[in-house]
Amino acid sequence: RAAMGLRMVAALVAALALALALGSAGAGAGEGACAAKELVVLDYAALASGEDLTERIQEAYGYDGLGILAVANVPEFAELRQALLPLSREFALLPEETKAKYEHPSSFYSFGWSH
Repeated sequence: RAAMGLRMVAALVAALALALALGSAGAGAGEGACAAKELVVLDYAALASGEDLTERIQEAYGYDGLGILAVANVPEFAELRQALLPLSREFALLPEETKAKYEHPSSFYSFGWSH
């Protein structure tokens, strides 16, 4: 069950990274453009094995990082994404007091629910 949860999180991170990459692909030298930086991509097998990825994560989220990373080679990615996306809508439609239980203000909403 924990492995499926990890795969779902990895699938969501990969989908978000792809959406952001596609959204900024057309940015030119004007507004929205940034210096050319490489997207940090972690392999799912390395993540699942417990390999120390501290340096790569620091590269992604550190002072000069893009603030995002992607996870590649997620097993059953398409199936998990297809199952997860409808659940996000169901969660968003829950009462505010229910969603508030999943907020994490002390992390500036980096974890849990935020709107």
